[in-house]
Amino acid sequence: KKVKVSDKYAVVSDDKGQTYFLDISDPANPEIIKNITMMGKVRDIETFGNKVYLGLGDKGIIVIDVSDKPKIVGAIPDVKSNGITMKKRVLISSEEPGKVIWKVKCEGEIRSTPAVDEEGNVYVTDINGYLYAIDPFGNIKWKFKTSFLITASPSLKNDLVFFGGWDDYLYAVNRKRGELAWRHRTSGDISQVVALHDDFIVVCNESGYVYALSYEAKVLWTYTVNDWIPSKPVIDESGNVYFGDADGYLYSLTPEGKLRWKFKSDGWISSGPSLDAENVYFGNVNGKFFAVKKSNGKLLWIFDVGEEIISSPVMNENIIAFGGKDGFLYVLNREGKLLWKFKTPSSINSSPAISKEGYIYFGCSDGTLYSLTYDGKIRWKVKLGKILSSGPIVVKGRIYVGSVDGFLYAISDDTKGASSEHWSLYHHDERNSGTYE
Repeated sequence: KKVKVSDKYAVVSDDKGQTYFLDISDPANPEIIKNITMMGKVRDIETFGNKVYLGLGDKGIIVIDVSDKPKIVGAIPDVKSNGITMKKRVLISSEEPGKVIWKVKCEGEIRSTPAVDEEGNVYVTDINGYLYAIDPFGNIKWKFKTSFLITASPSLKNDLVFFGGWDDYLYAVNRKRGELAWRHRTSGDISQVVALHDDFIVVCNESGYVYALSYEAKVLWTYTVNDWIPSKPVIDESGNVYFGDADGYLYSLTPEGKLRWKFKSDGWISSGPSLDAENVYFGNVNGKFFAVKKSNGKLLWIFDVGEEIISSPVMNENIIAFGGKDGFLYVLNREGKLLWKFKTPSSINSSPAISKEGYIYFGCSDGTLYSLTYDGKIRWKVKLGKILSSGPIVVKGRIYVGSVDGFLYAISDDTKGASSEHWSLYHHDERNSGTYE
């Protein structure tokens, strides 16, 4: 354990990052006044005036203001203080779930779901044509401008960020420097997130084309359908590709771009598909939610909510969750039976998220972000502004979500993040890979 004592308080931190602030104005009766969890082992503690500096080795220095009640106020980038050197910034978790840690104003409305890298940097797009990289403390590292609006979410692979724009281009941008690596022009607007396999990238456009490209921007194959493609593509563990079109068909293609099967629903597929080991799940414009076998496209079951489903489903080992235009969050068991539903005052157009603890997060069109328990009780809710059409991303100690008001919000929570074993986030994981592994 690390211990530091001043004339008014003591700071104690253990190997797991639990840091306690004790009031020692009465040394015979010390009192714990605050407990904060750091995302990393505290290796050194120093004090100066009303500030406490927690050194996390090469992960950085966290600054605590103790002038009143101890609270995190930031980090020190790239300086030395009392022998502690910061080489990287570090994610921290607030001790108050459901509170806004910071918000960053972008140039335009945010319609996309953020992606988060291994260092905690957040990537998001806006409808003014910008891609942003934002560090864990809410500072814009860089922004990259395209020629037209972006509604597609970014996806991360290796050192690149991939996204499509309404200027018909698929972009690959270096995520360290914010510079264009390459771009490839398709035959139509790209409104949805791409999917990233180890060997290829899949992108769908509004002209009904599906492209598979190498990571060097070489077109490997294309596939064409008869109508536009409103849903995102996803990829299974064998490299098979799934997507839905405006004719109501769900398609499955081989890794080489050949048709495996197609399944006809009764309306255009407005909810992007999600996968588990056996099945594909998706909703349509007529309020039907489907479970279809991955192997052969055979229908397993339908759950009818009666109104359009735009929200893509998420799941863990026990439940499937999605939102409806009717304002309900629906939670089903894995056999398609309703466990419970939660009513909100406005439509739910974005995907929910499920944490490792079973907490469910989702946003509404009235700008409210909710966190519910596994059985549908409110843990907390926070009003963030205008419409939330961005799905929340859950990482350790943080929830990230964008709003039509143009802000990216970082919300505190006591969560360990989302499980990568299940399709528990909008596009499977915090990188928005869109690939079930």
